[in-house]
Amino acid sequence: GSGLSYRNIGESKGIQFTFGIMSFPYEEDDEPYWREDHMGHYDVNDWMPDTSSSEKMYEYNSGGTWGNAGLIFIKPLHRAEKSMFYLLGGVSAYYSSSADYYTEYKYTLDTDSTYTYKAVSDRKKETNTDYTFRVGAGIGLEYELTENIRFSLDLPLTISDNKQITMIVPEAGLYYYFK
Repeated sequence: GSGLSYRNIGESKGIQFTFGIMSFPYEEDDEPYWREDHMGHYDVNDWMPDTSSSEKMYEYNSGGTWGNAGLIFIKPLHRAEKSMFYLLGGVSAYYSSSADYYTEYKYTLDTDSTYTYKAVSDRKKETNTDYTFRVGAGIGLEYELTENIRFSLDLPLTISDNKQITMIVPEAGLYYYFK
């Protein structure tokens, strides 16, 4: 996970809790996704649009909430004067939620020969929420920069709840140890 962590490593085992959350407000944008491509009048002889279906035109949105929590178990394998090599295994949960705003549009017959693409609904809100759970294992290296500050680099293999390998990229952390 990403965020603030608490880490405690003894001689033979250790544990780490991680928690992070970010929330961004919705920012209204005057420019919908594809409005210019579909607006206008069309002559019946050139093209016959489907007047029975409508399409959602979404607004650009940069808002939403994202959070995660994780628990890692650490098994030290080798300690040197300023470094430690270890195995790690853990679980994590990720949450994301966003609100998208849209208006429904469809083609309507204006006259015998023209169709217009126009709004057929008021602005509506659509909320999308996603939960993902992961389990993983890997190796890590912690290096002592000062007596209290340590840098860690982990290489986990992570599998998500849909049984897909989702991460095999290095993770880095900077820790302050209260002694």
